[in-house]
Amino acid sequence: MNNEASHISQGSSSPETDIPRLVERTQEGDSQAVATLYSLHYQRIYTFAYYRLDGNVPLAEDITEEAFMRAFRMIGTFQWKGVSFGAWVVTIARNLIVDMLRRPEALQLQETWLDASLDPEK
Repeated sequence: MNNEASHISQGSSSPETDIPRLVERTQEGDSQAVATLYSLHYQRIYTFAYYRLDGNVPLAEDITEEAFMRAFRMIGTFQWKGVSFGAWVVTIARNLIVDMLRRPEALQLQETWLDASLDPEK
């Protein structure tokens, strides 16, 4: 039994941390359950992305947000098959990172700043 599901059988979970129930409520469209799942798992997913991306904060934030957006979009397909909800979102984040690293041009986000001293006519 996975860690998140074992809380139910032990009777030690509260409504706020009953992950299987939160997933079920999210699948039913409960926005409060979405927010709670996000809050409970955000740090884990962000930390995973941060270290996989060598401490790149903006990319880690982007990957974390995209992983959650995809997870909540696909929540109807989530099933308890020996994998916790948190592990499922980590897998989504890992796949996003792998896809991003396969496209090196995605990492070359460079901003071009306009030099105010340049003559616009030139």
